[in-house]
Amino acid sequence: MKITVTMEVCSTNQKIDIQIDRKQRIKTTLRVLAESKVEFLPFKNNSMVRIKNNGRRISTDQTYEDAGIYNGTILLLEEMQQ
Repeated sequence: MKITVTMEVCSTNQKIDIQIDRKQRIKTTLRVLAESKVEFLPFKNNSMVRIKNNGRRISTDQTYEDAGIYNGTILLLEEMQQ
């Protein structure tokens, strides 16, 4: 099943709405965005993202379904400290 989520870059307030399959891993989405959109490049190796409305951190190794991410969710992308 496809869902639409918003990816928001905290440092620049840039947002992109994307439609993805719920069974796709979050890190796959970040990798594809990094390959196609320069402003998402720093986030392709992130291990965590945050849900905007409740602040919950989600591992990018999870699928959207496993993480409980539904249609309309806003995911905050913050550059992870190495």
